[in-house]
Parts: sequence; structure tokens; C-alpha cells
Amino acid sequence: MHCNNCGFELRATDHYCPNCGQSVTSGRDRSFAHLMRASFVEVASVDSRLWRSLRALFSKPGFLSREYQLGRRRRFLSPIGIFLLANLLYFLAPPISDLQLTLEQQYKLQFYRGWITGWVDGYIADTGSTFEAVARHYELRIAELAKLMVILHVPLLALFSMLAFVDKRLYFADHVVLAFHYFAFLMLYLITTSAIVYTAFWAAPALVRLTMPYLATIVVLAQFLYVPPMLKRAMAVTWWRAILMTPLFIVGLFVAHTLYRFIQFVVGFSLVTLS
Repeated sequence: MHCNNCGFELRATDHYCPNCGQSVTSGRDRSFAHLMRASFVEVASVDSRLWRSLRALFSKPGFLSREYQLGRRRRFLSPIGIFLLANLLYFLAPPISDLQLTLEQQYKLQFYRGWITGWVDGYIADTGSTFEAVARHYELRIAELAKLMVILHVPLLALFSMLAFVDKRLYFADHVVLAFHYFAFLMLYLITTSAIVYTAFWAAPALVRLTMPYLATIVVLAQFLYVPPMLKRAMAVTWWRAILMTPLFIVGLFVAHTLYRFIQFVVGFSLVTLS
């Protein structure tokens, strides 16, 4: 007998291929009943890992990152898997955030606006267009681009994490894993809090309009409460060390986010000028 998947020679007692791990198949394995059983097992396995991963992500900050470092990975979704899932949900149900800025927000509100206004104004003058028309074109381009570019935060934030814990002698990949988990949490957190705000607005619009500045401040600040326990558990350090390193981590987050927004503008506006 040989494995149907890789051709490796099998013994009569083998139930799984020693070379590739596929189960040894027979004619019975092509039956409808076997298809249903195998599909159920696979879905149940993914489902259990998904909920186990999400539960740990929210209830035990840093736990998934530490488990990955220690090599205990089979019970949970991979770091990139949980990040991509959160990214998908984030853009299916866009929350209140600044991960996708309009051209006007880039042009008027960012501290690097002095670098980009000449580019935008020059393009408008050369093409005879209006700012509003260019802005519509830009926002159509950036709508899909932003989904792909969120991942730029990860290596940038991982660099700051590595600087903060250089004495731990971890691999750079360990800090990338931490950044994947943090941004997965952040996107899911923003989805959840935005859903609460939208629901409250539907129930009491006048009250929400009145308190929106305070709600926005609370939502932004509350996300940082996740950082100290995450660093403590993921880096296996004391509470004092985790609390002291939290400001550096937040600075890293700010720098990564600023660079992400600038790169987003450069790429998005380049596509506008080339089209």
C-alpha cells in the first residue's frame, strides 16, 4: 500500500501516513456518511480552537503570546490566524476608529500635513480637478487598501516591544506574535465598544450626542488597561516592570500608527495620481 497523498509506502497496520500524516483512505472513506463525519470533526476542531483563543485573548492578556513562546500552540489559532480573523471582522463591521482616514483628515489634521499639502495642491492644479472630486477618488482607493495595510503596525510595534524587553533575549518573532495578539484584541475591542455606542445612540440619541466626547475618551483610555497585564504575562516579568514598560509600549503604538497613516496616504494618493 502507498499513501494516496504523497506516495509513501505504508505498512498494513498504519492508520496514518508516517510521512505526511494523512489518514489511510479506503473506498468507505468516499461515502457520504464519512464526508459528514470528517467535516463535523474538522469544523468542531476549528470552532473549539477559535472560541478558546478568543476567550484567552480577552480574559488572559498575554497568555496566547506566552503559550506560543513555550511551544504550546496546537490548542489555539495561530497568531496570524486570529489577527486576520479580527481584521476581517473589523472591516465587515467598521467601528469608530482612525485606521481609515479621509483625504480631508489627512490634509488638515495630521502633524505631517505640511509634507502632503503641496503634493495634493499640485495635483489639483495640474489636473484642474477639485479637492472634493480628488477626495472621493482617494477614499474609493483607500477603502480596500486600508484592510491590507493594518498589518504594517505589527513589525513596527514589535520593534518597540523588543527594545523594552531586550534583556529577555527573545526572538524578534516572539515580539511580532505579541503585536499580532494585541492588534487582534484592539480591533475586536473597537468593534465591541462601537456596537455599544451605536446601540446607545439608537436608544437615546440626544444623550449620546451630549456625552460623545467623554465616551470617546473613555474608550481610548480603557484599551490601554489591557497592556500591563499583557506585558506581565507574555514577558514573564513583575507588575512593576510591566507598568513601567507600558508607556514605552504605548509610544511604540503611537509611532506605529502615525507611520501607518502616513504610508497609507502615500500609497493611496499615488494610486490616485497614477489612475
